[in-house]
Amino acid sequence: MTKLELLKKAKTLADLAMILKYKRSALAYIIYTQSDAQKYNQFQIAKKTGGKRDICAPNERLKLLQRKVDELLQSCYKDIITNNKNNQSDDKIAHGFKPNRSIITNATPHKNKRFVFNVDLLDFFGSFNFGRVRGYFITNKDFQLDPSIATVLAQIACHNNSLPQGSPCSPVITNLITHIMDIRLASLAKKTSCRYTRYADDLTFSTNKRIFPSEIATCSDESGHDWQVGYKLAKEIKKCGFEVNPKKTRLQYCDSRQDVTGLVVNKKLNVKSEYKKNTRAMVHRLTTTGDFYIGKNSAGEEIKGNMQQLEGRLGHINHISPYKESLFELATFEKVNNLTFRHFLIYKNFYQNELPTIVCEGKTDNVYLRYAIQNLEKDYPTLIKTEAGKKSTLRIRLFNYNDSSTGKITGLTGGVSFLKKFIDSYQKHIKLFKPIKPKSALILLIDNDTGANAIVDFLKNKLKKPNARSDAFTHVSDNLYVVLTPLSLNGKSLTSTEIEDCFQDSTRNIKIGSKSFSIRDVDNDNYFGKHIFAIKIVREQAHSIDFSGFKPLLERIEMAIKHYESIK
Repeated sequence: MTKLELLKKAKTLADLAMILKYKRSALAYIIYTQSDAQKYNQFQIAKKTGGKRDICAPNERLKLLQRKVDELLQSCYKDIITNNKNNQSDDKIAHGFKPNRSIITNATPHKNKRFVFNVDLLDFFGSFNFGRVRGYFITNKDFQLDPSIATVLAQIACHNNSLPQGSPCSPVITNLITHIMDIRLASLAKKTSCRYTRYADDLTFSTNKRIFPSEIATCSDESGHDWQVGYKLAKEIKKCGFEVNPKKTRLQYCDSRQDVTGLVVNKKLNVKSEYKKNTRAMVHRLTTTGDFYIGKNSAGEEIKGNMQQLEGRLGHINHISPYKESLFELATFEKVNNLTFRHFLIYKNFYQNELPTIVCEGKTDNVYLRYAIQNLEKDYPTLIKTEAGKKSTLRIRLFNYNDSSTGKITGLTGGVSFLKKFIDSYQKHIKLFKPIKPKSALILLIDNDTGANAIVDFLKNKLKKPNARSDAFTHVSDNLYVVLTPLSLNGKSLTSTEIEDCFQDSTRNIKIGSKSFSIRDVDNDNYFGKHIFAIKIVREQAHSIDFSGFKPLLERIEMAIKHYESIK
């Protein structure tokens, strides 16, 4: 039975609690016992266009419940779309707060059009009061819920007789209720040879007709630039219980810049040029002075930005690059913008790293190191923090190869060849960071085998470090170090070593079924590779593994960290 069918059969609070996987008493406490003041924290944030926006953020208990309601209603909506073929085309109209939808999918239909008309709905979330939310779930043909269940859903979702912007379930409810308006406006758009999409309270119409249809918009002055919502469009919007914000109504022409949900759509999708220019300026200021400004407040005072905000801006710019149509323009875009992004990521993750950072050759090495340090925590206080009665925390950061964006842009995608390229790239970038000092050591951990030849030759010939294979560590420059696996491990003197040599033979000989571990990373009927060894053996059996063979390697890492602390 689907979630929608269960919801339609529900009659009592206990029924709804079961669907949401709550105890009835716990659900009743959140809804009825807590006061409004306990449920929500109210604050204001500045709007881009000036003024303040009221945000009501639910407490953790209520937020978790609202997330459950969001998941439930998203599942119901999916069932409704799946079961009704007519709804499947209607589902392509709204793009805000939906899986696999974004400002990109919202802007794409309006690309390369003669006219683009934008309409903003006034007090969008405030338009959905308690009675409207409750009434929708009772009367809508797809739901037709029991009135008591509709009442409880409205009580969970609403605050101060409206849907609060800080609630996790507000977006899905607005999309459900606004669906009928989307269908009507899409029908009006089709009749007038326009395209229509909606992203939350932002409605967009576009067309290639020589004269923009008066049903959608009309010009109210002789200059030809003061456009207002047309009679038929205004009538449909009002009929659906909304009001137009006249201050944000505008018609954009093809001979000037057209944008939809912040993206330029004249010829192809793009980020606004001033947005990219300002972002590059922020990166330059951050990496040369240590801080930057993200904007100004209502008093005209500059507001300091943080790295998370800047990374978000860079990520947004980078995310648009796959939607460039020309291969030449894509290459140019990546050369300019990814260089800026790489510059920032190197500064943030490796130069201003709060914790000593270790970059291994791949994901499995991270697993080995993490569990070795945890197992030997008493011997290495530099690497791990232990407190009585508390969970131990690493005092180092292991570079996360699962972060595909950072790895791709910085050139760290795994393997020793990429580490060699990274050394060259890192040294070029950090020349531009001075006089800012690096915060913590950056250690490249490399297997001491033939694969390291290129790095060893570089250290020997360029840096005059002839003993890199036998030295505990090599200081390349600034906070950058290279540590190779020791040539003496577990009482054996070897001519080359890999990190797996730190394990005792008893660990490496553990079988999974009839399969044995192969350090060559094969995976067939007789052998399993490094990934399975890391997950099924090291991680799952860490409590019984002897990690003492890692001590020489961990000592080298500690020595490199302490060396940087002594010279910085």
